[in-house]
Amino acid sequence: MIVNTDPATSCGPKELIFSEAQLAALPQKTFKTKHTWAAEAQEFSGPLLADVLKQVCPSARNIYLRSLDQYSIMVDFPKIVKYEPILALRINGKPLTIREKGPIWLIINTDGFKIPPRSLDNMFVWQLYYIRILSSH
Repeated sequence: MIVNTDPATSCGPKELIFSEAQLAALPQKTFKTKHTWAAEAQEFSGPLLADVLKQVCPSARNIYLRSLDQYSIMVDFPKIVKYEPILALRINGKPLTIREKGPIWLIINTDGFKIPPRSLDNMFVWQLYYIRILSSH
């Protein structure tokens, strides 16, 4: 996964490429939650998005996410950090594959935070491979 910054951020121009092994070496968070694309709750685990962003630009604010199928979204990170989004690498104890929306899937514990169904679906970027930090504070 590529994480870089816009040169105009307070962090300056930076780029890190994280391997799956590097992401797996970070502290992992695990939770079980339901989501729109499955009938039953599933268990997800992976590093916090915040932990990954901190390695590139600790003051990240607006971020751009892009998937392998070119889906993209811009996110105001301070508005979602309270929901502890993770970069899921595993689902139900098994590594995520491209066929299963992996190898990286940004997901939030909607059950744990009592988030209304479907309200954050646009942020659940599967097959995530690229994050650009557009602004920082």
